[in-house]
Amino acid sequence: MTLRAGSETGTRASSDRPIEQCAYCGRSEPTGEGCTTDTITFPDGVIEEAIAYGEERGTRSAERCPGCGVSQGGYHHPFCPEEECPRCGRGLMRCGCLDTDRVWR
Repeated sequence: MTLRAGSETGTRASSDRPIEQCAYCGRSEPTGEGCTTDTITFPDGVIEEAIAYGEERGTRSAERCPGCGVSQGGYHHPFCPEEECPRCGRGLMRCGCLDTDRVWR
């Protein structure tokens, strides 16, 4: 699936939000279940494994991600503002490693 920047239904920066359904895996957020999208395809065609919550370089101690509600060890839901880029280690939504097309599998 290809998702274009700007077509997102809203970033999830607060845990005080209604339960939403992930457009990619169909799971309700924030139940703690990780997304089934475990790879990221970059514009150059290289596919990298997504970094699971709790395995980031600046490992967090919170049981659940404050951005998408995933539990430790699960994969962030697409457009989670807390997800780390597997290429540069910065926030995936802010790092610039992806152009305007984002491909999630």
